[in-house]
Amino acid sequence: MKVSVVSRDERSVQLACEGDLVLPMATPRADPLAGVLPDGPCPALVLIDLSKVGYVNSTGISWLVLTHRRVEQGGGRLVLHSAQPFVRGVFDLMKLGTVLHLAADESAARSLAGTRV
Repeated sequence: MKVSVVSRDERSVQLACEGDLVLPMATPRADPLAGVLPDGPCPALVLIDLSKVGYVNSTGISWLVLTHRRVEQGGGRLVLHSAQPFVRGVFDLMKLGTVLHLAADESAARSLAGTRV
């Protein structure tokens, strides 16, 4: 999986994931966001575009939940958006919408986060 920064400002960071959402180990050293998000306070909004992710397994889900918790504890809000049908189906099967903030697209993600597009 590759994570890239699409845009960043003082209030938000927009990221894009590409490839399979699979991690060799769910440890801080294996964290694809190492160096992208600060260890302390997080930006108010972190958007992750999943439109180029075709597959997710348990390690990817674990990483998303841990990242969600890290962003929330840092004072921010993480919103995932634009998941492909297979990935969204896994999220729905696992009922991750009760834990994670999920949106259909970027516009919906910004609305969910309470910011204007």
